[in-house]
Amino acid sequence: MKVTLNTDEASDQDPVAPDNPFSQEGPRLRFSLRQRFSALYDSIIHKGAVSQNSELFARGNQWFALGQPKKALKCYQEIVRTDQSHVGTWNNMGLALQQLNRYQEALDCFNKALELNPFDEEALVHKAIALLALERHDEALACCNRALDIAPDNGSLWYNKGQLLALGFLDFKAALACHEKAIELGAEEAKPMAEHCRTLIEQTAHLNN
Repeated sequence: MKVTLNTDEASDQDPVAPDNPFSQEGPRLRFSLRQRFSALYDSIIHKGAVSQNSELFARGNQWFALGQPKKALKCYQEIVRTDQSHVGTWNNMGLALQQLNRYQEALDCFNKALELNPFDEEALVHKAIALLALERHDEALACCNRALDIAPDNGSLWYNKGQLLALGFLDFKAALACHEKAIELGAEEAKPMAEHCRTLIEQTAHLNN
């Protein structure tokens, strides 16, 4: 049997019955599936990046504990290439830079950590140490005081303030008071510094007499 095609009514697409439920929904369904697969792919990539960054963070901490700040720094720098939202990474990168005597860069890292969390007392005291090294003593003291406003029962913070007062201001009486407070709160590392301050106070008094 010969079939005659009516070219006037032919189209480039296969005819679809008007009541075919896939005639309109088909493209939408395909688009929805593409969205789901895309979201799943993005989720897998994100989880992979998070996992990789966690490994880099742990490795950086290990290098730092082993006294290898350069190798630790490389790990932290690799993390911030893909994720700049982790306060701990900025803090630890700043500490590694301090160990390398790169105090201005360390200060920038601590400032970034504090942008993310203004109430991070560790970032504040680390910033104070960087400022002390840069001889910006008043700013350093303000950071210590801010940290103590946040965590007044943290003995390590009192110890660090005592160090700042002794080294930056040569105020050994005020430093001694801070170290005694630190000892009261359980910071054993303050004991030798408290004795050192007492000795300096006695020597100064003897010289003045």
